[in-house]
Amino acid sequence: MKTFKILILCFLFSIITINCSCLAKSFSYLGSQDVKFKDLFFKAIDLEKEHKYKEAIVLLEQALAINPKQMQALGEICICYLHTKNPTKTKEYALIGLEVAQKIKSIDNIGRFYHDLAAAYKLEEKYEEAIKYYNLTLINKPYQTSDYASLAYSYYKIKNYDKAIKYYEKSGNEEMVNEVREAKFADFPIEKLVYSAKPYIRENNKAKKEAEYKKILELDPYNWVGLLGLAGIEKDKGNYLEAIKLGEKALPILEKKENKKYSYFYPYLYLNILTRSYEELQNKDKSTNYFKLYSLASATLDAYSAVDEGDKVRALSCLKEALNKDSEVETEFVAYNYMAIEEIILLLFELGKYEEAKDYIQKAIEICTKENNNQKLTSFIIKFGRYYEYIKDYQNAIKYYKMAYDKTSDLDEKYYCKYSIVLCYCFLDNVDKTMEELKECKNLVDQGVEDIFDIGTKTVYYKERFNPDSDINKSDKHHKLCHQLYYTEKKYKEAIEQAELCLKYRPQYINAILLLEKSLFKSGRGKEGLKTALDGIKISKRDHDFDLLDIFYSDIGSYYIKQKDYDKAIIYFLEAKDINPQNKYNWSDLGYCYRNLKKFDKAIEAFEKGLKLDPNDKYMASQLAACKKLLK
Repeated sequence: MKTFKILILCFLFSIITINCSCLAKSFSYLGSQDVKFKDLFFKAIDLEKEHKYKEAIVLLEQALAINPKQMQALGEICICYLHTKNPTKTKEYALIGLEVAQKIKSIDNIGRFYHDLAAAYKLEEKYEEAIKYYNLTLINKPYQTSDYASLAYSYYKIKNYDKAIKYYEKSGNEEMVNEVREAKFADFPIEKLVYSAKPYIRENNKAKKEAEYKKILELDPYNWVGLLGLAGIEKDKGNYLEAIKLGEKALPILEKKENKKYSYFYPYLYLNILTRSYEELQNKDKSTNYFKLYSLASATLDAYSAVDEGDKVRALSCLKEALNKDSEVETEFVAYNYMAIEEIILLLFELGKYEEAKDYIQKAIEICTKENNNQKLTSFIIKFGRYYEYIKDYQNAIKYYKMAYDKTSDLDEKYYCKYSIVLCYCFLDNVDKTMEELKECKNLVDQGVEDIFDIGTKTVYYKERFNPDSDINKSDKHHKLCHQLYYTEKKYKEAIEQAELCLKYRPQYINAILLLEKSLFKSGRGKEGLKTALDGIKISKRDHDFDLLDIFYSDIGSYYIKQKDYDKAIIYFLEAKDINPQNKYNWSDLGYCYRNLKKFDKAIEAFEKGLKLDPNDKYMASQLAACKKLLK
């Protein structure tokens, strides 16, 4: 009996101890064991929940008098002062909080206090400062997408309309995107004309395109969009010299730093070739020389226009032919040949013909060395790095990227090489080297390089990537399991569970959203699958991530086929087809819907286009024959 009593006492003591330790644990995040501090803090939190911010501030200030650098209390008092529209006090406490967070390297709290500073400056209508701190918030908390709208608003107020539109699009606020665009058009009528020309460009309506470009140039004779657009029209009419003159006006504008990104698009490169050959055209035999230059320009244009494999093969053939013709009329390897050979290499990469691309790179390097053209030599050494990256020989890729980095004096090229090295070390799972190279990228950005890879955000991402306990790695683990369950084991209910767990850690992860909608559709939960697919479309458009967009549209189309709502299904299959016209299944599904609606002419057209992509598809061939018979 005595033993039993002792056991009971031990049991009760253990429960009390456990409860006390749990209680202590629940308070431990406050970093203060002062009873009065805790009492004041939690009373303030209760008042904050009731929106009694002024009363909460009184208690929080009393608590901070006991422990002036307690981070949670500093965070809460910043919130309260923001709600009471007191930016001065918000900044005062946010700076103290920031100092504490930086000292203990709490990235999440660093982001939190940067956010508070940004919000305070926004209240004071100091939008330049607000932008600075919102950007710092997003570097430390890249997943805090709620700040996109505030950042957009700050850009809007300083009339940086393009940035405002960008961040409102990211926040998903289409209404504000339209409002900002209208404001931009009111301030810059030229922008409205450029914007209104886009539908005619897409439709290839030449008469209306020409009229719009002329309107643009009436308002601004040196607007590069108008100059290049009109140059293209003149080229199509056969007025090549007129096209060259317009190109000459556009090129100095395009070569400015702020327009650097546009140099990669085909019309500018095409005109670049023609423009720089202008003197040659005047001084040499026009027929032979012009044919050579025009062949190269046309081939380059074809190469950049290529969207499917067939187009790329034709463009490749055209470029090779132009290069051969060039060698017949010129003894030296001039700039136009470099452009052609670069395009040949890029097309070969895209077509997966890596060894042939390697042969061209070696040939180009030999010519560059012979011609003593160090600028182009660096460019082809970089392509050697890309070749090794494509064949997954990352050590050799790093070797060539480092070689190019050492050879070039161009900061932008150095930045590109460094970031390519970052990716290679990441594939090799070398944490230290990845972070070291990212630091070098940041140094180049500090020297004035245009930060096209968003290095601040990428640095945070890679830190998470190499941390096994991070949300990114947890989400990846669930995503891989979901992928296996869906595609290999076909266990759709279990796949749904894993997709939902993945999205718990990364709510915007588009690959997991796709697997979730597919699993929901397969499990017979059509309405939930439909909602998830529509969410996927919204996120894809917001983030300008179009890789999976056509699949979402296609899956919704398939859902409506099961509902026998063929008209609605067609709407979504047409969207999918516009995004990816090379997917034969979109044409097949369109044909199926049109046949069921007895629109046999449209069904025939869809099946014929699908069969062009795959002439051996027996289903589409039989459906095409049946539709032709029914049409008769």
